[in-house]
Amino acid sequence: GNPDFSGTWVLDRSISNDPALLNFDTPQSNGRGQTQFGRRGITLGGRGGARKVDGLDASSTADERTKLAALVDQLKKGAATLVISHHDPSFVINDGGDRTQFLDTSGGQRDVTIGGVTIASTARWSADQIVVEYTLSSRRTLVYTYTLLPKTTQMVLRVRLDVTDGPRGNGTVLKLVYVLMPASK
Repeated sequence: GNPDFSGTWVLDRSISNDPALLNFDTPQSNGRGQTQFGRRGITLGGRGGARKVDGLDASSTADERTKLAALVDQLKKGAATLVISHHDPSFVINDGGDRTQFLDTSGGQRDVTIGGVTIASTARWSADQIVVEYTLSSRRTLVYTYTLLPKTTQMVLRVRLDVTDGPRGNGTVLKLVYVLMPASK
């Protein structure tokens, strides 16, 4: 059977990325060589124009940015503790900011409201991981992968931005490692 993710999970900051530093939308600081030329093979240097052909900034829409900002904000504020109630296919996450998401691992799409923004999400099993995809647009998806490490009673959450066309963001993968709190008696 599939693993059960239920429990109170506390972020182990010593072996995790710092969620407060998370920023998917910074192509300019991205070792410029990679995105500077955009798709046209030219640089518009000298007029501060390089940003316009740059990765995420130029081509991301206001809607994409609003959704991404809401998700990133939730991560920054709520990632320290996750309380998961998992009775497959129901996968409910209550975070440190006391925000609750109701997901369904059977792969159907459902809208979740995060920070006042409605975002289409799907959750599904991939082997023994749970993959949750938040659709920012037809070409951008924020992907959360939950992996249980039963031997060490840890859970790893990886967050990455998938881009289907053009420059692939800055390849940021946020890795958060959680330890299971013993159930209170």
